Amino acid sequence: MLWFFLGGFGAHFFYLHKPVWGVIKLITGNGCMIGWLIDLFLVGNMVDAYDAQVRADNMEQQLQQATTIIQCLRQRPQQQLHHNHKTMQSSQRNSRNNLHTG
Repeated sequence: MLWFFLGGFGAHFFYLHKPVWGVIKLITGNGCMIGWLIDLFLVGNMVDAYDAQVRADNMEQQLQQATTIIQCLRQRPQQQLHHNHKTMQSSQRNSRNNLHTG
């Protein structure tokens, strides 16, 4: 749709994050509209490639977030065990001190 209505101005290239081509198409009137006809055959593949890249980027970002969450969950029990061990040592020392002073 964007190609059909604003393709003469290269708007679809801005959408596809190709601003240099968008400016060239804007300045030249998309090659005096010859480029607009050529883009008719190319725009479908360009959009498919762009959408595939966006999906891959989103998948990679979700994978990184899941990895971070898993790492945090793995570290938490270790930290808790370390804290419990220190607490137990402290209470044992207190018990020994109470026995010697009592």
